[in-house]
Amino acid sequence: MIPLPAATRLRYQLMALPGLAATAYEDLAPSSHRGTGMPTGTRTPPLPVREDILSLLGPGDYLTQPDPNGDQTGDIPIPAMLSNWCQIIWGYPCTGISTAVEILLRHHTRACAADYAADYARDISTAHQRLEALARTYAPPLSVRCPRCTQLTLAVDPGRGYLCCDPDCHTRLNPDQYDHLAEEQINKETAHREAAAGGSPPR
Repeated sequence: MIPLPAATRLRYQLMALPGLAATAYEDLAPSSHRGTGMPTGTRTPPLPVREDILSLLGPGDYLTQPDPNGDQTGDIPIPAMLSNWCQIIWGYPCTGISTAVEILLRHHTRACAADYAADYARDISTAHQRLEALARTYAPPLSVRCPRCTQLTLAVDPGRGYLCCDPDCHTRLNPDQYDHLAEEQINKETAHREAAAGGSPPR
């Protein structure tokens, strides 16, 4: 069983995988810089794709294959790893990182309490670290309270807005809703501070 703080941190890491993978896919072709289309200037022709990213996000099998000569090297591709955990936790394999993450998030609390929780946490955390090293981005938990459960459990859900990580809540906000909520909470906190300091009473 994984302690609640570690399980919450792991949930944030799991939620970040689709966005980090999408960023890594943008760098898959070695002949261009992300978003610029400028050549890299290498004198020798590059491979059609970057091997380090392809080894992370390409096809593969989670199960260990016979390797009597020790020819197999590297880690298991992330899509295969996530699909395997869907098979273990949900009963069916999944295709695609976003789909697998969505299913694993639904069963995250149960997975963190299962006998295999430590292995699950290791694989998700390792996948996050490997993708983050490529993307150099990470969306940490936010300091805005969820409007439904009032906890500090809102996090960026890449490409989808914002999501409450409490498994009993799962409130979702679009960017406009989040901005309005953040402004509302900041104004309320400011009013309370002014009241505590002897200024005007909060409205």
